[in-house]
Amino acid sequence: MLLLPYLIIAFYTAHLNTNGNEHSIPLWEISSKISFSPETKMYLTGSTNLVSYRCDCLTPGNTVPISVSHKGTKTYFENTNLKVNAQNINCHQRLYNYNIKKALQTDLYPNINIKLLEAWKTDNSTFLNEKDWFDVISNTNLTIKKTTRNMNVKGKAMRISNNKYRIKGTQELSMKDFNVNVPEIMFGLITVDDKIVFNFDLVFEILK
Repeated sequence: MLLLPYLIIAFYTAHLNTNGNEHSIPLWEISSKISFSPETKMYLTGSTNLVSYRCDCLTPGNTVPISVSHKGTKTYFENTNLKVNAQNINCHQRLYNYNIKKALQTDLYPNINIKLLEAWKTDNSTFLNEKDWFDVISNTNLTIKKTTRNMNVKGKAMRISNNKYRIKGTQELSMKDFNVNVPEIMFGLITVDDKIVFNFDLVFEILK
């Protein structure tokens, strides 16, 4: 579900590479962290045979430590993980909340796990301190329940100020790809589409 917050860490290289010299970036930078702004928005959208629905995801309240290296036009990550509390998903309707959490089996699997592996710009150029929107991709392992899928996630990004950045986009997911049973609501009278879309507009700060 909550896949794309980790795409933001691609900006870590832009933050370090202030002079355009990739060799100025240390092999591993363990002390840096990402902090999400209250401006951040994350939500799921889907549809049924009757209506569409929206489920909001809470912004992570804690900082995320990162370890990163840089080679050529790619950024590589080590032990960069995020646990998202699936029990915090809010569809604003009791019936939908119950069925989504039942399908995710949040009592057994309370967290959705995200592991960032690498990131790069779509034009394969180096990360600099761009102030205009540019396209970025991350290679990520997403684990829902016991199933892990590797995928490339796309987004648009920009630098707001020295340490503050923004990234936005959408990512379509299939519940069946993660062995999630598509919810049946009201004994099947309401049928839910297998495809869901994660929408994100993330504002975050790199802490020194």
